[in-house]
Amino acid sequence: MRDPQITDTNPEPPIPSESASARTPTTLERLKAAQQLTEHGLAVFPLYGVRREGTPPWPCTCTRGRICESAGKHPRISAGVHAASKHFADVRQEWVRDLRANIGVATGAKSGVCVLDVDPRNDGDASLAQLEALHGKLPVTVTARTGGGGFHFFFKLGPELVRCSAGKLGPGLDMKGEGGHVVGATSVHASGNAYEWEPGRSPFDIDFATLPAWLLDLVMGDSPDDGAEGPAIEAPEPGVTEIERPGDGDPGDALIVEGSRNSSVFHHACDLVRAGVSKAGLLEEIRTFNTNRCRPPLSDSEIEHTVDSAWRCASPETAPMNAAANVVASGITPSDRPYLDACTVGQLWDQKFPTPRWAIKGIMPEGLGILAGPPKTGKSWFGTQAASSVALGRCTFGDFNVERGKALYCGLEDGPRRFQSRTKKQFADGDIPSSTLYLVGQGQLKTLNQGGLDQLRGFLDMHPTCKFVVIDTYGRFRGGRRSINNDRYQEDVGIGDKLQRLAHEYGISLLFVHHTRKMGAEDWVDTISGSTGIAGSADFILVLQRVRGGADATLHVTGRDILEQSFAMNFDAQTCLWKITGNAAEVAMSDQRVELRDYLVQLGAPETPTKIAAALGFPVTNVKNLLWKMREDGQIKSTGRGKYFVEAAEEDSKAYLKDRGIEN
Repeated sequence: MRDPQITDTNPEPPIPSESASARTPTTLERLKAAQQLTEHGLAVFPLYGVRREGTPPWPCTCTRGRICESAGKHPRISAGVHAASKHFADVRQEWVRDLRANIGVATGAKSGVCVLDVDPRNDGDASLAQLEALHGKLPVTVTARTGGGGFHFFFKLGPELVRCSAGKLGPGLDMKGEGGHVVGATSVHASGNAYEWEPGRSPFDIDFATLPAWLLDLVMGDSPDDGAEGPAIEAPEPGVTEIERPGDGDPGDALIVEGSRNSSVFHHACDLVRAGVSKAGLLEEIRTFNTNRCRPPLSDSEIEHTVDSAWRCASPETAPMNAAANVVASGITPSDRPYLDACTVGQLWDQKFPTPRWAIKGIMPEGLGILAGPPKTGKSWFGTQAASSVALGRCTFGDFNVERGKALYCGLEDGPRRFQSRTKKQFADGDIPSSTLYLVGQGQLKTLNQGGLDQLRGFLDMHPTCKFVVIDTYGRFRGGRRSINNDRYQEDVGIGDKLQRLAHEYGISLLFVHHTRKMGAEDWVDTISGSTGIAGSADFILVLQRVRGGADATLHVTGRDILEQSFAMNFDAQTCLWKITGNAAEVAMSDQRVELRDYLVQLGAPETPTKIAAALGFPVTNVKNLLWKMREDGQIKSTGRGKYFVEAAEEDSKAYLKDRGIEN
């Protein structure tokens, strides 16, 4: 293995590792990195990022998601590389709009550099070794390791115009020049690895080396080497329409050969039109695309004809009702209708999905959740207890297991004094999550429309081990008045969709505390305040019902991956902790048994179920069934004539009634 150390002469390229980075850079690190690049003369612009969703490969943040072929690598703005700037203030706002955006570094005249892209997975290291054996080693220069395991060698440009080329230097070797770009360090690859500078080879450590003359000749020439034996691009096999592009293994930059050039150019042009590119800019973009990707390139007349067709088909100003008519008229047969990525049941069954994650096993899974209840019923105590239990990694609400991780509690109606008082009561046993539970009070978290969602993303980027977030309350976070013109249901669904995406993107359980309506409902889900769009957007729902002033309550639970059930709960006024005491129906049944037995003991004589039901106000059928079960369990006796009684000595009955607080 070659020594990856930097030497003064004949340096060896670094050796790739299986993982470019064991840690995902935070948003703040990416913003700082982008700014530093501009300060060192490089023009930057935002690329789409990747969503941390499930296990890698992660999907792109663009609308294509998992079917995007260039996840985290293509421009986020319609102007693309043309919007790249050496003044960070010009592009900073784009990162504010999407904190997950990766960094694009423009190559060519905009930055005064070109980049040799080496992809070892496509034999790029072998191709480079052959070139170096013939022409000499590459000079020491700024070098980055890509998220896909490859390398970017940056070189200072001279007066020559260096164009982009794919595979011209050999398999696994690309040159990024005029009109091109590379993904910058601290960006995140779909594999989950980060792009990073090689130690001692960042633009902050060394200067860009000048592009070697021999490499410039190869890039500018018509062949890889003037008659010398060396790596050359192989012709595609018969029937093959694309050659996989070396360099990061990105099929989105594959060479396009005869048989698919027209349709590929047409689809790419339609995408640019929908992204907002002007017609003049479209022609320029497609000419560059044709030069860099098509082998051989289409004629200029074909390009102009295809651009006209794409503009008519995709432009909102000129698109006809039936876009297919334009496709046929242009001579391009593939349909440009959006693709529906459906799968068969067989394909679905063959897939392997990660095990569902839970903040609190059985009641709070990963996703968006709502905890609703009337005012002053202990919802905030419930929320802080859940958050502290996750932060401590200890069982909660009795014996419910948790997944340990950092937790964030946002008490938007509370201040520091109330936080201190509440936590001192709940942590009186001395077990304190001093470094894993974070608290945000009134006025710290902005509303949803004023940047609150971006604040949460920033926190989660800085604390990737966070598993649980509580926001108390939903109304405070939503903020503002509802739009008069908007449909209330659709507005709630839109808000819920944003929050749900955030929860699944970061793999957390996001719990919102909310209120129930004053009026009751047969279905406890319908008691949640607001439209049904709120409950419909949630992955799990908790409704807490409690008689004011009482210690007992009922917690109703349901969700997409949760069996609907109801728990009996008890609130300890000393510790301010909630505890689940059992199934609500079973506990309620136990209470009724106690009441029936109390009545029979107080009565002191056998009685029929009908008279017992009338005296207690219970349904006769329920009383009959329960008395029969109590007799089978040995709790009461029957006379054999349909009457029930409690068999006990007189003194035992008096003692029992006294313990129950009943005077006889």
